[in-house]
Amino acid sequence: MYYAATPVLWWVLATLAVFYFGLRATKEVVVQKKVSSKNAVLIICAALQAIFAFHGYGVPGQEIVYSPWLLLAVLVGASQIESATLRKSFVVALALAGLLGSAAQARRTLLDWKSSVRTADTANLYARADWAKDWSPILRLSHEHKLFLLSYGTGQHHYFPTVESPDVWFVRTGQMFAADKERLLRQMRNSEIIVEDLGGATSAIDYDSDIQRILNGLCLTEVTLNFQVWVSPPLRGAGQVCRPNPRARRGE
Repeated sequence: MYYAATPVLWWVLATLAVFYFGLRATKEVVVQKKVSSKNAVLIICAALQAIFAFHGYGVPGQEIVYSPWLLLAVLVGASQIESATLRKSFVVALALAGLLGSAAQARRTLLDWKSSVRTADTANLYARADWAKDWSPILRLSHEHKLFLLSYGTGQHHYFPTVESPDVWFVRTGQMFAADKERLLRQMRNSEIIVEDLGGATSAIDYDSDIQRILNGLCLTEVTLNFQVWVSPPLRGAGQVCRPNPRARRGE
């Protein structure tokens, strides 16, 4: 029932359909030894979907970036179904799944908007109430100490001048050039406080040994749903106990 009322249902059904159409198109190309325009579209879209579904995935919500070619492949594949009844049934079923998902997403967006807040600490931008509550003390710390927000986002300093943020965008390990990564590590080393942003993609942080080495040399003082706060040894209070990292990988 959960998946039936979210965009997940349409995404799963469409993905399976595209893989099927892509395999069928590949078989036709091998047998006929020529590539039609429709088969080319199906094979390319199926390959792209496989890359993004199994390797190049990002944070929840980013599937909207590549949903258009998923829809394109579904429609092209449906046009090749010989039975008119089966073709119509297939399109109607996916359309209903899409409508259910869109309705659920619209409802979720409306509820989020109604429960959001806008204050000076959020730069008068709308934010979830729990995020604003976690962010306010961090913003106050940035007025007293050199604070670096470790996030895959890059523009936070435009809204919060006392907060330093990365100048390179990253989602997964191995994505940055050596010079970009060294610049990021230098920012971390030069900071008194590092705040992990848990609201976006975190795999590049969690699985990069150089980033983890720097964090492990600090003291984890605060853990919330949205952030983890690490302080340098000179700022660690007398008798303050460092918290265990709840997101540390096993064996580390």
